Amino acid sequence: MARTKDEAAHAAKRDQILDAVEALSARVGFESMTIADVLAETGMSKGAFYHYFAAKSDLLDGVIQRWGERWVPNLEAADNPSATFPERLRAVLTTAYGIKFGMRGVISGTVRSFYDPENLRFRVDRERLARQSLAPIVARILTDRPGTEDPRALAEVVVSLLYAWGDQLGERLIDLADGVTSADAVVSLSRAYQRSLGAVLGVGEDTFYLIDDTQLRQWAEAIASADHAPRTTT
Repeated sequence: MARTKDEAAHAAKRDQILDAVEALSARVGFESMTIADVLAETGMSKGAFYHYFAAKSDLLDGVIQRWGERWVPNLEAADNPSATFPERLRAVLTTAYGIKFGMRGVISGTVRSFYDPENLRFRVDRERLARQSLAPIVARILTDRPGTEDPRALAEVVVSLLYAWGDQLGERLIDLADGVTSADAVVSLSRAYQRSLGAVLGVGEDTFYLIDDTQLRQWAEAIASADHAPRTTT
């Protein structure tokens, strides 16, 4: 029983450290973040910290691993094998994007930081894990699509479209914050990607309308009103 309590306390403290890493990455960028910053954020001693992580690189690995552990079960749970192919795929992809929108309050204030070169490794590693996690689920669903010769190859195309869409959307939201584009342009871009996704899969656009205009406009407004000023150093 005591062992269980120790493991629970260890997991809770590890989560506290990873929460601090995510917060610092949003504020200053992962590359600029130091272990000293993490210690200040958590109030931990250096000796206690190294009981959980041996190096800064392990922090990124921990954040990505935890993100996957939380994300994948939601995707798996969204897939109902008794539903039709379009229903299954839409449920999984909507869940993938729904999780992001559930984090809108965090992302809307940190979108510029997320796409900053300081966080390139963080973003690339997270995208790699997402591709590895999402593509097999999509491929499994595509086996029920009539005429699909290579479900895994088509799944890779679908996931690539999703991440190109996400990157383009992120860049447009930054442009929106800078006042060089409009909410209409952001919505138009999103519609174009959704039409492309429907065309690739040979289904109607409405089947894969994953983000509605109202939701996207709300996110855009949050981005436009957020404080994106970088941290100053002395």
